[in-house]
Amino acid sequence: MKTSIIKTHFSDNKYRFTLTSLSGSTILNSIAYTDEDAMKKAIAQLYGMQVGRGNFERKTNHDGQFLFHLKDANGQLLGYSLPYGSEAGMENGIKNLTNSLNALKEAYNQ
Repeated sequence: MKTSIIKTHFSDNKYRFTLTSLSGSTILNSIAYTDEDAMKKAIAQLYGMQVGRGNFERKTNHDGQFLFHLKDANGQLLGYSLPYGSEAGMENGIKNLTNSLNALKEAYNQ
């Protein structure tokens, strides 16, 4: 089964990861981690995460664009989306992220 791709980055003394679709579109940007192990633990959470409505915090930025935050089971912020021009676009982004995380979970558990 094809899944999304997780890429890791290091810049400004911070570690980050990005979840991208196979077509290269960014689905989720992580928060900045000061420690590589903390980033790796967050990535590991994605592989086993039971995703539900409570994992998402929907927001509107100062420009009126819609975005969401992904939180773990303890309410800790893991990452955030890029801004969307419409609420429907944001909801579609949440759906795509949920499907991607479920595919990662299935691939990891095989």
